[in-house]
Amino acid sequence: MFDFIVLCGYNFFKVYLNSTVWGKRHFGTVKNLFKKNMAQEGLFRYDIIQRFNETEILLYKYLISNAAKVPYMTIRELAAEVKVSTSTILRFCNKIGCLSYNDFKEKFNKYMAERNVAH
Repeated sequence: MFDFIVLCGYNFFKVYLNSTVWGKRHFGTVKNLFKKNMAQEGLFRYDIIQRFNETEILLYKYLISNAAKVPYMTIRELAAEVKVSTSTILRFCNKIGCLSYNDFKEKFNKYMAERNVAH
């Protein structure tokens, strides 16, 4: 028996694989569980993107298209570029689970780094 530990965001999964009980056929289930939770832990989760309004979609597209510039922009510079208010950006940050614009920039950097490594 050995432990298979997956650290995925704030969720910890500890799955015991016992060759006599589980066998190799259940290992695929563990991998699927891991993939599902990785998708749920990203900064721009699918269920949240589905609920974006037009302004938030515009902001999201700008962020993804200009990922190299965003970490160095202030909230006012970003607002001017996208032609929205700073309040709109703060509401967007809160909607995706960030406490502030600075928190968003940190998470955005991490998110983009993970995407670049994955591709």
